[in-house]
Amino acid sequence: MIDFTKSVEARQRQDSVWVEGKEFLIHTGFHWWILFERMNIKDPVYGDFDIFYKPQIKRESKSKKNILSRIFDRIFKRDNTQEAINHIPQNRVEGYKELCKFYCNKQPLPITDKEPSTKIIGYDWKIDSEFIRAAFLEKYHIDLLTTELHWHDFLALFHALKDTMINDIMGARFYTDKKKKTDPMKKLRQMWELVKKPSGKNGRKNAN
Repeated sequence: MIDFTKSVEARQRQDSVWVEGKEFLIHTGFHWWILFERMNIKDPVYGDFDIFYKPQIKRESKSKKNILSRIFDRIFKRDNTQEAINHIPQNRVEGYKELCKFYCNKQPLPITDKEPSTKIIGYDWKIDSEFIRAAFLEKYHIDLLTTELHWHDFLALFHALKDTMINDIMGARFYTDKKKKTDPMKKLRQMWELVKKPSGKNGRKNAN
């Protein structure tokens, strides 16, 4: 979460999570967290999420090695100056919870009297990826296929999008007429499905 009331913190981007008092570096690129969401469609297997932690390397001081060890390293071209640090928390469940907090990037709401959320999904990273990419190109001149973007920066820009095709699509998915209890966008959605999933030999809908 970005907080512009804290000038120093606002310039810093979260790149780690804390599990049981220990800090673990994580991948922050937006594509990692789209993958995280898709991995959570089914019941999570906590060990599968180890890939989101960044490996860390600890340099070993050469002064700690005796002369004989250095000679053997030079003869056999061994590089023992690096030691891998345990970069994955032992408590996978707590680690997963912290990854979820990073993913959600929870924002405090200025109002609390909101209606319960519906079961309709406004967007899908896979189905709508072309339109999301086009929106970022149009509004920010950012190509999501070639740009490394922090997940929280990506979310901020995504939620700030306005007057793009993805906004129109999301609006159509959520729109209902409460007075008539009908959905005037139903036919539009059906037409949209025909465009996305054409039927018939030539990609056209069958007459019957």
